[in-house]
Amino acid sequence: MEITAINIITTAFIYRVLARTSEPRLFANIYLLTIVMKLIFYSALLLILRFMAPKTLMPNAVFLLVAYLVFTTLEVAVLFRKVNR
Repeated sequence: MEITAINIITTAFIYRVLARTSEPRLFANIYLLTIVMKLIFYSALLLILRFMAPKTLMPNAVFLLVAYLVFTTLEVAVLFRKVNR
């Protein structure tokens, strides 16, 4: 549940930041930066889970990876439609 909420919040934040960007070159740089930041954040989250709940690390890691892929795909699809307008 928490992982889903974290994905929703980060995806909404990224969309909000990118929706305000009008210059294409800046848009690409910001998007790539948000991808890197999201990967670092999720790595830190998994590291925290490793120490707080080591027995549930594998299921949480798999769920986080699946949620990351789903939300990133959704994010790209929505941004692709917005950019092509």
